[in-house]
Amino acid sequence: MEEKEQHTLQKHLSHFLTDDVFNVIIEEDLLSIDGKEWKHQGRILDITEIKNLIQQAQILEKLKLWEILKTELKHHAQDRTANKSKTEADLIAGRLMTYIVKLLENRVKYISNFKIE
Repeated sequence: MEEKEQHTLQKHLSHFLTDDVFNVIIEEDLLSIDGKEWKHQGRILDITEIKNLIQQAQILEKLKLWEILKTELKHHAQDRTANKSKTEADLIAGRLMTYIVKLLENRVKYISNFKIE
């Protein structure tokens, strides 16, 4: 194996190990909303915590920084797919970036509009 190929393989292996093996996030770590029950990191949130998250989401939606960051991510996604794509993987990366922005927008909007009865 050539030195360049070995270096590339080591780079991919190190990324795999640090990103996929040692930095594992399980479903329990995520915020889950099931009816009136909200859980985060395996713990049921009380009403004060839920109200705080709703309020934070409402504030986040109004922040200029939030709009700037979303616009920048969308620009990078478009740039990746339209201008810099040389392979199918580049196109997929751009599409994934767009998906992530929409995922974040939808999640913040859902939390922001959540009604506590």
